[in-house]
Amino acid sequence: MNMKPDGDLIEDGGKLISKYNDSKKMLFSKKDLIGTLANWSIRQSPKNIPDDLETVLDKFQDHINIYFERLEKKDLGFMEMDIPELTKFLMGNLITIKEFKEWNLSQAEIDLDIKIEDERGEYCNSFVSIHSENNPYFEFVDLDALVRNICFSVYETNYKI
Repeated sequence: MNMKPDGDLIEDGGKLISKYNDSKKMLFSKKDLIGTLANWSIRQSPKNIPDDLETVLDKFQDHINIYFERLEKKDLGFMEMDIPELTKFLMGNLITIKEFKEWNLSQAEIDLDIKIEDERGEYCNSFVSIHSENNPYFEFVDLDALVRNICFSVYETNYKI
């Protein structure tokens, strides 16, 4: 039996395939990472500027300085990684920053004095759809998505997609 999927299924399924090649190496500088972190932090935050943005940027810079200082002179201040390596590098250096992790709390949770280490339970549950109104009071920064967006932005500065 020779079965083929419906044309709509093929078209819709194609949207789920990543346009990014995980094995391609990217070159980036320290400023590329810090600038892209600032950009996506602001874009994804329910607030105009996320709390303690400057603190997060300063601490992130402190964390990654050592890696860039260890580069050889011939590298001209650029590191080379693929998307999985960069994701691990970013998450490993960001997740230790307390103020970064706190972006994952909504203003409602902050007002209830819920800490990022606490069991968040029902306070963290909300359903968002294209038909629902956004309420910044209950929104938070998805940290995994933030890191993914930084990686994809670095990728896009390296390659024409």
